[in-house]
Amino acid sequence: MRGLFLRTYYLVIETELEGDGPAEAGTLALSRRKLRWKRPKPREAERWSEGMSSPEVQAALKPLQVESLELAWNPGARKWNLALKTLCGSVTVTFFPPLATPNPFLRKEAQAVDELVRSLSRAQTRIPA
Repeated sequence: MRGLFLRTYYLVIETELEGDGPAEAGTLALSRRKLRWKRPKPREAERWSEGMSSPEVQAALKPLQVESLELAWNPGARKWNLALKTLCGSVTVTFFPPLATPNPFLRKEAQAVDELVRSLSRAQTRIPA
């Protein structure tokens, strides 16, 4: 019965990206390797989801073991709120026997997070009006 009860505590990275977005609030979430809008979708939703899923963003996501990624747009503040949960840098705990197993957060993964933030910032500026 080894590892019968286990729990993973994901590394959570949050940041704000100032810039442009749709006229209405909404949240993009990573689903099956694509950014998709949670309901309700803002008008012009597809243009923004396609633009934010640029090849640079996809390349930055590859080295990360993403559990979830959300980009919430706040039109009043003109900011995207990024919330990333990843197995990189997480800790898995088993209760019987009690054991904590850290998952390393490697330099290449830290660089990928940095590149993801920069790519998302650049992507929103390239979306045509």
